Amino acid sequence: MADVQALRNQNGAALAGYQQALALFKQVGDRLGEANTRASRATRHLKSGNESQSREELTKAVTLYSAIQAPHLVAMLRRNYPDALLDRGDLQAAEAQLDAAERLEPDAPYLALHRARLARLRDDPATARHWAME
Repeated sequence: MADVQALRNQNGAALAGYQQALALFKQVGDRLGEANTRASRATRHLKSGNESQSREELTKAVTLYSAIQAPHLVAMLRRNYPDALLDRGDLQAAEAQLDAAERLEPDAPYLALHRARLARLRDDPATARHWAME
């Protein structure tokens, strides 16, 4: 349900739902579920303007993904989180996340499209075109 609320940009309701899910995952010891929930919470907090809480959730998600030896999920998070950063106009932070994702998974799906969006937002059509053709 929280994912549906997130898709509808109902951030407060989504965060409440994720909080319930987080408690459940922690109770049963499901670290993957906890990591996924924290990743979702990081994006929702960022979209709600709570940058410090977002960074905290992002760090916890990365730590959990690393603990369960899922570097591909760390790369996916670092690749997808920049969407929210780009929506906010935080191009430098988005680029740092994309750089981290590329170091983990150079041929990651959609990485080039995220870079194309970043270049477009920087008003660099040649670079945007280059990345869009990758």
